[in-house]
Amino acid sequence: MAAGKEGADSVHRYVWGHSLTIGRMKRDNFHMIDKDNLVINCYDHAVRQVPGKEPEKKKLAPEFKK
Repeated sequence: MAAGKEGADSVHRYVWGHSLTIGRMKRDNFHMIDKDNLVINCYDHAVRQVPGKEPEKKKLAPEFKK
């Protein structure tokens, strides 16, 4: 989705005659995460809620339905 937004911004700048390089994000400072040495002590151990159930309704005989 981010690439689509960046493309739309680029087209918008081109159509309106603005600079195509001003406002672009620089990607040269991207660093990969070392997943082998990553330590996460506690992450999302919250208790989940259980959705409630509606009580069953009594079924009416076909002649009483409207």
